[in-house]
Amino acid sequence: MNATPQNLAQLGQVPDRAEPATSTPDVVPMTDAKAAKALCRSLGATAQALMDVIDSETSVLRDGRPQAIEDLQADKIELSARYLSEMSRLKRHAEAIRQLASDDIENLKGLTQELGAKLLDNRDALADVLSVSERLIRTATMTAIAAQNAPSTYGRDGNVSKPPTQATGAISVNTAL
Repeated sequence: MNATPQNLAQLGQVPDRAEPATSTPDVVPMTDAKAAKALCRSLGATAQALMDVIDSETSVLRDGRPQAIEDLQADKIELSARYLSEMSRLKRHAEAIRQLASDDIENLKGLTQELGAKLLDNRDALADVLSVSERLIRTATMTAIAAQNAPSTYGRDGNVSKPPTQATGAISVNTAL
């Protein structure tokens, strides 16, 4: 089963909605080991769900279907907000959580490194798609310009002259994805 925000909420592993970024910070010190471990588990589940969405996005990009990314954006945005909110909360209570849930902190460090690696892989896939798109646009542009500037007469040898190598002209490109 893929870890989606809905699945995680149904399992009770994470809250139904992420804390709003503008929420007031909880100033009560964390002294309960159960609460510290629950925060670590929730952050771990959120990180795992975010990695699943990023893996899906990377697969979609590598399959050459960048338009399908739109379907993943809502989950990615929600999970990113939740991850940042929970990470902020963890940082506010870092010392207490380090003492109350040290094993969970070590697990989170591993998940954070894995998430970083997946983000780099996703960035590389996005860069590949951008590069291919730019080459396609450049090729289409040069083809269109060459067609506009095609010779209308034959040369002395009876062949059509070659189009100019560096033709200039305007072309419109819709970059909306």
